[in-house]
Amino acid sequence: MGHDKKEISSNNTVLRHEIYSITCSLISLDGKKSIYTIKNNTIESFGKTTSLSLSDINIINNFPQEISSKDNKYGCGVCVDAVDLEFLFKFKEHQTKYEIEPGSDIPEIVREFMEFLTKKYKDIVNQ
Repeated sequence: MGHDKKEISSNNTVLRHEIYSITCSLISLDGKKSIYTIKNNTIESFGKTTSLSLSDINIINNFPQEISSKDNKYGCGVCVDAVDLEFLFKFKEHQTKYEIEPGSDIPEIVREFMEFLTKKYKDIVNQ
């Protein structure tokens, strides 16, 4: 986080995006409410900012690059009791959004990372 993406020439090399921030929001019948923002190796929630552990920083810095490519929704239906989590990923030149209904089936390539972010949500709301 906080680093420029690695610019590499176009001859068979990969462009790696760096996350500048991740914002988790709860979407419910009452609307959308921001729960936490991860930025600059800290997590801010309800006005309180704490440092992330080194293991958390490593997980975030090694996020699956698929997250930077497009928006996704998993298990988000239209039922009246729907409670979904929205994760907004901000990069240097763009952003992507994932909307997830807890307990829905998430592709394996991003599942572990999304479970990590969902656990952060649960840790915060259960404080």
